[in-house]
Amino acid sequence: MAEERYIVEKTIDRRLVYIIIGASIVLALGVSTFFLLNVRSHKLTLLDRAVSVNDFDNAIYLFNELYRTNPLDKNIIKSGIALHYARMRYATNEDARYTSAEKAVSFVRQMMLIDWRLTRDPKAYAILGRAYEFRGQTFFDDAIECYERAVALGDTSVDTRVRTGVLCYTQGRFGNAVTHWEYAFDRVREGKSEIRITDDVRYLLGHAYAGASNYGKAIDYFTGLAQSTIDASYTSYIHADLGLWCFRQGLYPESEYHFKTALSLDDKNPRTYYNMAFLYKKMNRIGDARRALERSLWIDKKFLEAEIALKRL
Repeated sequence: MAEERYIVEKTIDRRLVYIIIGASIVLALGVSTFFLLNVRSHKLTLLDRAVSVNDFDNAIYLFNELYRTNPLDKNIIKSGIALHYARMRYATNEDARYTSAEKAVSFVRQMMLIDWRLTRDPKAYAILGRAYEFRGQTFFDDAIECYERAVALGDTSVDTRVRTGVLCYTQGRFGNAVTHWEYAFDRVREGKSEIRITDDVRYLLGHAYAGASNYGKAIDYFTGLAQSTIDASYTSYIHADLGLWCFRQGLYPESEYHFKTALSLDDKNPRTYYNMAFLYKKMNRIGDARRALERSLWIDKKFLEAEIALKRL
């Protein structure tokens, strides 16, 4: 009996030891995990603070340390996106900005693979669009695709539409540029955005109409623009463009009026005299055409097109 009791007690003692050891391991793991999570949370807080004050060197150091140990952690990747998006926009070193544009694309794409909900987030595509845009004209089509995806998912930002319009215009997609810019102008006109659309974009919209072969709309728009609050430095260009577009529409008296108005504001533009010469030739006013071309060449002696036109007159 004594021997049996000894065996039972020994078995119980052994089990108790195992339980204590197991509990100790679990407790140690729990404490370790809690500690690591606290450290990670603290570092993420420091990272966000560094980004908020554009302290990108420290932010990069903290992010790389976090990402190296937890490359699939959503919060870390989100912080990486915020870091590189901010660095792309505000860093003073151009190479650093370009590198961050690449990184922003990479981390947004990675996040989309980890969390499919991000593929339905217009903000994610707006960030991608901005990063591709920053990387230069080689990536403009990618930027347009991302911006337009953001719009399709509900992005109503005037900034997104203006940027998309500029990229479409640069890529020769004038109809798309018109669509995006008209939307942006309507939002501003309705008081739904505090963003001010620059005179550059207001001017380019007229050229987008013309680029889409809608000369009637271009003429109407620029006629109104010439009488608006646009900076006076644009006015001569507006009238010079109106002269050209009216000429293409067969509106010769109107064309002459706008060319002369443009020259009264800036008589040092050889291109205006050059275009005016074609109007005069069309009106069979050869002497006026010759004088316009001679004036164009007097302003710019290397204006080869005017020289050739004068020889052919």
